Amino acid sequence: MRKTDRHSKIIDFITQKRIETQDELAAELIVSGHSVTQATVSRDIKELGLVKISDEGGRQYYTKAKDLKTLGCRLSEILRDVILSVTLIDKMVIIKTVDGFGRAAKSAFFDVAECMGCVADNDTVFIVFKDGEVAAAFHKKIGFLRS
Repeated sequence: MRKTDRHSKIIDFITQKRIETQDELAAELIVSGHSVTQATVSRDIKELGLVKISDEGGRQYYTKAKDLKTLGCRLSEILRDVILSVTLIDKMVIIKTVDGFGRAAKSAFFDVAECMGCVADNDTVFIVFKDGEVAAAFHKKIGFLRS
């Protein structure tokens, strides 16, 4: 089967259930008709940008790294608790946090597409974008954290 089909199936699997190991993912693929090795699964995980995150009980499972909605369950709960305000000024988004959480919040937004720079101190994150439209879209996207 084609790589794109296999990748699509992997995304389906990690969306539908918590896949904890490469062996578990390989077994799911084999059952679904894809002949794979551990090395193939490892490459697929890297190519798809999958990462492991922990659930409430500490068990780790695969998810998409760039998908804030997927990570959002746990991450948005944490950010919702520490973010006090999100302000848009021209090409910059300024995020005010509870004292001591600025740098932690920065790490959640560091890889945002179109981000030209991101700095943080104890309670503030400054993110500069390529242009005002991109900044406004990001501001709107993370607005759910304060609602």
